[in-house]
Amino acid sequence: MWAVYTCLTGVMLANYAILFWQKKINAVINYGTALFVVFMFGAAAGIYILVRYIFGKVREKYSMSGHTKLLWEIFIALSIFCAGLIYRVSLYLQNINSLAETSYYQLATVKAEPSAESMVHGASYLYTMCLSFILSFLGNKVAVAVWMQILIQMVTVFLAYFAVRRLAGRIPACIAMLVLAVSSVYAGQILVMSPESLFFALYLAGLLIVGGCVKNVCQCRTGRWQAFWGAVLSGFIVGFLTYLDAIAVTLVIFLFSFLTGKKYRETAVSLIAGGLTFAGMLALNAYSDYTEIGKIAKAWFELYRTNASVDYLFYRTEFSVVECLVLVMLAFWLIMAFWNRRKTQNVTPWFLLLFLLAPTPLAATGVLSYQAWSVFLWGVVAGIGVQQSFVYEKDVPIKQEASVESEPVTEEEAQPEKPRFLDNPLPLPKKHEKRTMDYQYEVGKDMMKFDIEIAENDDFDIL
Repeated sequence: MWAVYTCLTGVMLANYAILFWQKKINAVINYGTALFVVFMFGAAAGIYILVRYIFGKVREKYSMSGHTKLLWEIFIALSIFCAGLIYRVSLYLQNINSLAETSYYQLATVKAEPSAESMVHGASYLYTMCLSFILSFLGNKVAVAVWMQILIQMVTVFLAYFAVRRLAGRIPACIAMLVLAVSSVYAGQILVMSPESLFFALYLAGLLIVGGCVKNVCQCRTGRWQAFWGAVLSGFIVGFLTYLDAIAVTLVIFLFSFLTGKKYRETAVSLIAGGLTFAGMLALNAYSDYTEIGKIAKAWFELYRTNASVDYLFYRTEFSVVECLVLVMLAFWLIMAFWNRRKTQNVTPWFLLLFLLAPTPLAATGVLSYQAWSVFLWGVVAGIGVQQSFVYEKDVPIKQEASVESEPVTEEEAQPEKPRFLDNPLPLPKKHEKRTMDYQYEVGKDMMKFDIEIAENDDFDIL
């Protein structure tokens, strides 16, 4: 898996170096292009070594408490959130005169009967109903739909932060949040008014809940029945989201993470709950449309068979080339961290999602464009690469085990060493000196008589 990731990241870094050369330096590919590609690989490695060296020196001189780290993390997260909000508002103001109605907007305003394909897609139906509900209060205005998209995306940015922090750490969470906040590809979807932003928010919410349940169960933080109901909840969420859009079936990867903790019962329960939930949603759809469940299931599978597409995009705008180049360079750091120490945190679920959904940082696979998933996943692996560059393992002396053919040990060598006590710095009491009693006058033994005999009628002690 690491070999596949190394090849994929290397190809992406070379590809974006060539695209950057064409877009920013020279449109003609020549020998300078090859030298520039080599330079970018060297720059990625050099920056990694430099950052690691600087952080090591800073770590030796300064230490930061957990409370201080938390405060800095909150400050950075809020700053990223404000930057993303300002960026989207400015993008809306720049395109306020060129906003156009989309098919989903028309379905929400005109209240026309949806087509079979559009309403079989659960995410499209949910988005249309939500937009129609909001327009019924605020009026049929395109600006209302855009502001709804902005609100959904800002909530999504926070969901991405909490989900990645729960599963990968604080540094990947901040970087993934930054990528979604300032990415021109993801932010540009506020002008499209499609279900992708809403479903992406639901997907991240499901990732947060499912990943959290799996992690708690595998780390034995829950009781027997809590683990059971956590598995049921995880399966229910995966099944429901899969009904909304088939791309949510990739969350099954995290359900199989139950197997890492040898939780076979929870794995089976979650898969069964997911299958029953998906079948139940199809039955509910058939009941609401007064049709057979077989026809609904056939229409659902036919939707993805005929409309799903795969498009491995490498750029949409010239600025997206710069974004993707930086992302891939940071993701390249994870390769260096692994081949340097051969030990990193568990990244198997993220690698599987990356291979399935985002072979390129702007891959579009499925009924919708799904480029938000691609940007997000590359942001996560880039954040893990940065986090691993800050990991330092303490040098622990390794005890050499005695071999079978070792020399015999004498009795003196086999005896344990006597403990060496420290000198007591406090004053000790003086040693006790044994003393004997002495008298000024010596009394003879014949006079050492204390029992005096008296007569029977001598009661001198009675008054």
